[in-house]
Amino acid sequence: MKLQCVTNVIPQLAGEGALDYDIKEDGLLVVIDAQGRKVCFTPAQFEPLLKEARLARAAATASAGTNEKAAKKGRRA
Repeated sequence: MKLQCVTNVIPQLAGEGALDYDIKEDGLLVVIDAQGRKVCFTPAQFEPLLKEARLARAAATASAGTNEKAAKKGRRA
């Protein structure tokens, strides 16, 4: 099973159209790019992007929750 948070940062690392990826036991992220080439990324290269993506998703979730509460009360967010 692929992790959605990793799937979302793959285009930033290897470009659009990556075919597959795997995170190895030693933490190395291996991506097969759109041309079929294997590209490796160390945790230091991809973890900041993961952290940024998680923070953005958390902010979006919090914002959506606020909008839903306002909608239930008949107000605009």
